[in-house]
Amino acid sequence: MGRTWEDKRIYGHLVVGCFWTMMSLWWLAKILQRWRKMGPEGFRISPFYCAGKSAIPVEPIFKLCIGVFYGYAEYYAGLDPSGNFSATKNAHHMAVCAVLTMSGLVDLGIRWNVVVPEQLSYIFLMAVGLTDGWLMSVHNDVSFGEGRLGTDMHQAAGMDPMIGILFLTCEMLHPRSLAIALLRPIFGLHQAAMFATMSFVLYQPCCPWDDRHVPIFHALNLVCYMLTATLSLTAAVLVHRGSRKLAYKNWKLPSPY
Repeated sequence: MGRTWEDKRIYGHLVVGCFWTMMSLWWLAKILQRWRKMGPEGFRISPFYCAGKSAIPVEPIFKLCIGVFYGYAEYYAGLDPSGNFSATKNAHHMAVCAVLTMSGLVDLGIRWNVVVPEQLSYIFLMAVGLTDGWLMSVHNDVSFGEGRLGTDMHQAAGMDPMIGILFLTCEMLHPRSLAIALLRPIFGLHQAAMFATMSFVLYQPCCPWDDRHVPIFHALNLVCYMLTATLSLTAAVLVHRGSRKLAYKNWKLPSPY
């Protein structure tokens, strides 16, 4: 531990944290927008969300862009001085990017009525979570020189995608539940907080962190869960209170996207 901003991993963790933040806030905004517009009787969860009246597939396009460009960045970072790719850790990240790209392609196919049924989107999204959890498990190894603190951080960050698979299953079984819909942005925001914490530990701007600080990290992990859950639930309560008088006036079912 104890590195500087010259370490590319610091930037990598920050970028991934920003991706999780944007995606989670997007989910939260679209879920609450749909709840406010349709009310309890018309609300329905979607595997992905679009923007505007023309239903622009923003989320699938975002997945494609991240999968392709971030995957290429990992490939470029894994090249040795002779131009050969030999970095195992970068290959692990490229595998996640490949599955994310396929998820985006499936979503586009569903949006344009090329791929059916809609449940395929959930299956590929679960595959992203499974691959991400696998990534964190294979990096949860002291042979990479991360120490106990580093392995615990990977283990904590790997739990979110695996739990996310359970959340997605609940969405498929209960597509009209606002409480279940909020689970996705909650775990996404927590994942963003975890990657921000990793960047802080890698950079160590104020004090050196080592294996003695493992209990502090786990305490931060719990606090981040409570904060992200509180943020999402508070936003939902405020939206519900502001729209409860209009909640039952619109009986039109929403678009599945």
